[in-house]
Amino acid sequence: MSVEIRRDYMIDRYVVFAPSRSRRPSDFKVVAATEHGSDRCPFCAGKEEETPPATYLVLKKDGEYAIGKDEAGKERLKGWLVRVIPNLYPAFSTATGPLTQPPKGLPAPKQAYGYHEVLVESPVHDQHFWVAPEEQRRLVLRAVIDRVRAFSEDKKIRSIMPFRNHGRDAGASLSHAHTQIVASEHVPPVLAEEAGAFASGFSLSSLAESEMGSPRAIYSNASFYAFASWAGTTPYSYMIVPKKQDPSPLSADLEGLSDVLSKTLNSLSRVLNDPPFNLVWHIAPLPWSDHGDFHWHIEVYPKLSIWAGYEIGSGTYINVVTPEEAARYLRAGIR
Repeated sequence: MSVEIRRDYMIDRYVVFAPSRSRRPSDFKVVAATEHGSDRCPFCAGKEEETPPATYLVLKKDGEYAIGKDEAGKERLKGWLVRVIPNLYPAFSTATGPLTQPPKGLPAPKQAYGYHEVLVESPVHDQHFWVAPEEQRRLVLRAVIDRVRAFSEDKKIRSIMPFRNHGRDAGASLSHAHTQIVASEHVPPVLAEEAGAFASGFSLSSLAESEMGSPRAIYSNASFYAFASWAGTTPYSYMIVPKKQDPSPLSADLEGLSDVLSKTLNSLSRVLNDPPFNLVWHIAPLPWSDHGDFHWHIEVYPKLSIWAGYEIGSGTYINVVTPEEAARYLRAGIR
């Protein structure tokens, strides 16, 4: 194929695919940088006093799962399976303070109101989602959904974005398996653009069905599709789309979601030797009743290339692996 430029499915973003610079999966493989030691990890079981009190815990008592949280001034609860804590260095906060005077002609800044939590996926340091037992995976997904539901009850919140940074190069400062959730009064431009596309009649359901009949198809089950992104900004990026259209994941099939996430992430790990990646949940802006045409989905972006001068300066990205080639390897990884 010749060098070609492609537009994203929903937003005004462009990617150049340069086949002459294409690489095989083995060219991306690096020595895994995951740290397996837990001696100094504050997320490990037994280190609960080193973090803020948990806002949400999953415990197992007498063979039954129970939801709890740490009480202020009391000893932190032990024996948890999933633990959610406030981020020590939040990007958004409910705290108030003085604001900076803007340059002449620019609008005044606003408080970055919101919440920023860390969801510790397991008491075991390196039990990442794709190697965790099925039961543990469902507990993680249920915790994400429960926190999304809780944040949606704050009427000031306009967007909720769970995301996972895996590996130091993808922004993970700790290697312990964890997800983050940001709930904000701010609607990020990408979500706003996607909401606009859906409002204008774009159908992700139709698109996903079509992509599953293309060379970009990766995997599907009864409830979800997975396919390599037509104009992914990074090599091996892909999307996970529920077959049921919904603005939020509150009613998602957790068994099906666990299956598609674990299979595709495991394939990514096997094909590229546990690469760093970012995984982001795209959920409709709130209130969801105003965005009934939005179709929530998940996007995965492996961190396999560096955005240099052209990408940063132009906002257009260069990808050295076509999604058709990436999907071929990821399908094989699942098989």
